[in-house]
Amino acid sequence: MRAAATCAVVLATLSITNAYAQAPTASPGVRYDRLLIRNALVIDGVGNPTRGPYDVLIEGSRIAEMRRHDPQRSVEADRIIDASGMYLMPGIVDLHGHIMFSRNREPLPKDYVYKLWLAHGITTIRDPGSGEGIDTIVQHARLSAENSLAAPTIVPYAVPRGSTPEEARQSVRTLHAKGARGLKVFVLDPRVSASGPSSTGTVSPTPRFPGLSTSRPTTTTTTSSTDSAGRVISGGKPIPPCCPRPSTPCWRTT
Repeated sequence: MRAAATCAVVLATLSITNAYAQAPTASPGVRYDRLLIRNALVIDGVGNPTRGPYDVLIEGSRIAEMRRHDPQRSVEADRIIDASGMYLMPGIVDLHGHIMFSRNREPLPKDYVYKLWLAHGITTIRDPGSGEGIDTIVQHARLSAENSLAAPTIVPYAVPRGSTPEEARQSVRTLHAKGARGLKVFVLDPRVSASGPSSTGTVSPTPRFPGLSTSRPTTTTTTSSTDSAGRVISGGKPIPPCCPRPSTPCWRTT
């Protein structure tokens, strides 16, 4: 929710009444044109000490005014929140948050993870990979933006596939058309890179498309060996134990 992304005041009670997966519930929230938060202690998020109390006026999704609390001052607003004794801070942005509708193969209500994030003050999340399906995550991002779903602002990323350069390009085009805002790129076969491996052995990042960004590209090299512990190393960097061989899907170095 965009208004919630501006600043987070979270008063939440989380209740699960159904242990089985279900569709996200409609958002009970209301988007106010003018929201006034009165008498709040403010953490500005840039390292300054807590200050206040302040009155904060939000118009739409922007902070229009912040001034010292004056109990005698009257301000017109569609909703007024008395934040006496409470703290107000910018919404937290989670740059690596996987949206998951189950845990240990046990399904959960589909809005559980969203409410959990909101209850902890996280108002924007980037899902690197959209493991529940890019179509589903893009739809939930749209519903959140419309305030139809109680969820943080969602930035969907996706993983391109392909065994040839043209297949990789087509995969990126398809994901872009589906609404992916960025790409999560694992180690690719050097043959998939349009320019092939460079002189340093790194794979060139996927070409950029308008509206798409890429997370930091991973790298691979053309040679490998083992260290004293028997782990495969590449370019002098040990590969994590979960990736015993370069052929395993999780193999990557940074």
